[in-house]
This record gives sequence, structure tokens and C-alpha cells, in this order.
Amino acid sequence: MSKSIYLLLILPVGLLLTACGEQQTPSRAAKTQGSMQHPIPKITEPPKRDYGFSDVVQGGKLFRQNCAACHGQLAQGNPQWRQPGVSGKSAAPPLNGTGHTWHHPKAGLKHTIKQGTIRTGGSMPPWKDKLTDAQIEQIIAWMQSHWPDEIYAAWLETDKKARKSRPAR
Repeated sequence: MSKSIYLLLILPVGLLLTACGEQQTPSRAAKTQGSMQHPIPKITEPPKRDYGFSDVVQGGKLFRQNCAACHGQLAQGNPQWRQPGVSGKSAAPPLNGTGHTWHHPKAGLKHTIKQGTIRTGGSMPPWKDKLTDAQIEQIIAWMQSHWPDEIYAAWLETDKKARKSRPAR
């Protein structure tokens, strides 16, 4: 069996198994993580995703190599991510659609990955010298592949508004 066919068969099974854990599932989070600033739209059809299958596969490999130690193998984050630890810093948040990651436009996500959060009081190291822009895009694609359609649709609106308000270069 070819590698791509194997991945097409095994990926859905893996995603189904992730929903069996004790973590809040993305669709459940969609009902609880909305806000006035970031409403979750009711959608009639799935939004078009701006990444491809190969980006998701490569992004998953990169995520496991570089991000999973803190954010978890399935991007579920630390269960205590909302409470500051002894150091006063919060643990790694979920990136799978159950946290607040989708509230940030792509430019903000890329900036956070490149620069880290240490300078702003967080614990995440900068990845600008370890990951290329293309690799960062692939990691974001993998993360977003875990987001339910409603969360991705809300993120698209946030990203579109941010791009409109950004000054021209």
C-alpha cells in the first residue's frame, strides 16, 4: 500500500481516537469559547481551507518534532493552561481549536511562533532561527486541520479583518 493511501486511511482513525480523551473536544469548545469579539458563526457549508493535504502532513511531523513537548502530541495543550504556575507563567495552551489560538490572525500566529513569548512574560522560546517561514505555515496548517469548521470560519473572519486593517507595505 502506498504511503499516501495509508495516511488517508489512518488519519481519520487517529482524529476519531483523539475525540475519545478527557480533553474538551473542538466542537464542544466551539460552543464555549466564543465571545462578542470573536463570535462563532453558524455555517451552512464548510469553509474553504487555505492549505493542502501535504502541508498538513508535513506540519504534523514538524509539530511533533518541535512543539508537542509543550503543547501535546495532539495539540491539546496542558490541562492547566489557564492557571499560572508557580513561576507565574501559564502552561502551553491548546492549539487544536479548544483554546483561544483561533482568535489570532495568521500574522499574529506566525509572529508568536517566530518570536516566542519569553519577552512578553510567557515560556515559549523563539523559533525564528529553527523554522523557516514555510515550515511555520505548515505547522499552522496542521493545527488548523484540527479546528472544526465553525472555529475555522470564525478565524477566517478575524484574519480577514486583520488583513484589511494592516497598513499597506
